[in-house]
Amino acid sequence: MKKIAILLTLTLVVALAAPAMAGTIMTRTDMKVSGNLEIENKYNDPVTGDSTSQTVGDLEIYVEANPAENVTFYSVYEVIYEFEPKNTNSSSNIKEENLKEAWLKVDNMFGPLTLKAGRIEETATDEILYDEDQEEGVELIYDVGNVYAKLGHSIDSSDTENKALMFQGKLIDLGLVDAVALDYLDYNGKGDGYTLKIGKNHSFVDASIMLGEVDKDDDANMFDFRVSTEELLPGVTTSLEYADVEGGFINKGWQIDSVFADVHDDIDKDDLDMIRPGFNFDLSDKLNIDFSYAMFNNDDTDKDQDYLDLTFTYDLNKYTYLEVEYEDNDYDWQDNKEILTTTLGADF
Repeated sequence: MKKIAILLTLTLVVALAAPAMAGTIMTRTDMKVSGNLEIENKYNDPVTGDSTSQTVGDLEIYVEANPAENVTFYSVYEVIYEFEPKNTNSSSNIKEENLKEAWLKVDNMFGPLTLKAGRIEETATDEILYDEDQEEGVELIYDVGNVYAKLGHSIDSSDTENKALMFQGKLIDLGLVDAVALDYLDYNGKGDGYTLKIGKNHSFVDASIMLGEVDKDDDANMFDFRVSTEELLPGVTTSLEYADVEGGFINKGWQIDSVFADVHDDIDKDDLDMIRPGFNFDLSDKLNIDFSYAMFNNDDTDKDQDYLDLTFTYDLNKYTYLEVEYEDNDYDWQDNKEILTTTLGADF
């Protein structure tokens, strides 16, 4: 209880001090300070073996400033606090403290080109090709009319194998199709890859097709088809995704938050088919239900996996929410595993 009281006291101090800090500095640089705190309990219940439960606090502080009309500074600082540290030899409950983002952007620095440099989080279209955290890099951005293009390169010279070259381009409002997005990533020593997505929006259905290839040890291709509906009933939308992935395309070091991150390590190097239906339902103006069921069919072996994800989100008020997520991993070659995650969060 003492540890909980200390954490809550620190959070309250930050929440009360942030508006005062922002108000003091805004006269100079138009600075905005905000944050998010989540208290999360994760309960793992395998069919065999002992269940486990762990509670952590995750505090993020966001700072945004505009020193000039065309200059933006942005940073994200995160502290993760363990209530019951797994490492019993550690004298601190701080599991991780990290400067997740810290970058400076200068609009129209070279004519229509914008320069962005610093520690940047990078995400490819639909998080399929890559989802990179904490990459120190520099980017040139072109965003005029219906054309968007971004070219970036990591600038960390301590490890040449982790140097990355990335490109992202988008065209919108093309008539026959509504959007075309191209992503490319070249990781020195780790391979390269691309995805091409074409999307079309109708009055009640949005559809897209994505093709991709990754060249690491061997070429591996990917095909992804998605369709989602507008409200079929009040507050109800549905979705369906199908993917065909060759062994070698999935790399969890690149695809941190994509649907492929849910594939078990035993089969993520094999040829896979996946179909994932889902629905989202606003039960009221405060309660939302999100459901999806992914079925991974292994083409190389008889190891198949089903992954159910059910999330309830309840808005306690404008800035505070309660989220309960139930995950069920059903494996046909080993025991299943269930995960129940309860999160209390607040924005300030």
